[in-house]
Amino acid sequence: MGRTLIRLLQSAGEPITGASNRTPQRAQQTTRLLGIPSEGAACPVIPPSTRIVWLTVPDREIGQAARCVAPQLDPNAILVHTSGTIPSSMVRSHAPDALSVAGAHPLQTLTGAPEDLDRIRESHWFLEGEELALESITTLLQRLGMSAHLIPPEQRPIYHAAAVLASNAVIGLHGTATRLLIQAGVEEAHAAAALAPLMRATLANLQEKGAAGALTGPVARGDVGVIASHLDVLGRDAPEAAALYRALLEPLVEVARAHELAGPELLNAIDRLRKESPEDSS
Repeated sequence: MGRTLIRLLQSAGEPITGASNRTPQRAQQTTRLLGIPSEGAACPVIPPSTRIVWLTVPDREIGQAARCVAPQLDPNAILVHTSGTIPSSMVRSHAPDALSVAGAHPLQTLTGAPEDLDRIRESHWFLEGEELALESITTLLQRLGMSAHLIPPEQRPIYHAAAVLASNAVIGLHGTATRLLIQAGVEEAHAAAALAPLMRATLANLQEKGAAGALTGPVARGDVGVIASHLDVLGRDAPEAAALYRALLEPLVEVARAHELAGPELLNAIDRLRKESPEDSS
């Protein structure tokens, strides 16, 4: 996250006074890659001219990082963290003398790849915090051409849960589907790759057509018999996948019902199947 944020700011001509890394080796790498001074220290020195200090450390390290930098802050500097779950009030509790604090989280998955810069540029950011910090970060993001949205601090955990479902859970779904293909006799070397075009097309359809236009398959058709056969075989041969399949039927039925993709009687029958215990359906 930290290096991608630096690249983003550099690409817009924003001044960067320095960076900090966990180790001297990482700091040297940051300096070599980004051309800025970087320290490899537990508590780096903050240059006096710094106006925004970004904390891009893991959630468990935010308090320690805030305590480190707070005494060094210029009276006009603000403190911003990029956690998706931690409220800015926690940062404030560790940095009582900071001028203003905020949390700013990009709704994006970042892996350290070169493509991360393009990905973060198209991301929506979700902010909460104190007025001055919010004004500064919102202005900065808008200057960078990105969307900034306010979110209540108490809702940050549910916001981040949504992000995890939209990103990390997809990896879990892919893993489960891969194992089922292998169980069905597909060669392990081909199973994961075979799913990729299907998943790409689904996401493309979702973006272009919305949930109703993207939903295909047995729920959209109201095909009760197919779903019953899925639940039967999964309950017998892959019970963990059966539980996941049942859980996902509910939002799919909601989409189909809201957009009248299948008749209400058929969708009600699918919903009854979903609610049955595995013993009832076996």
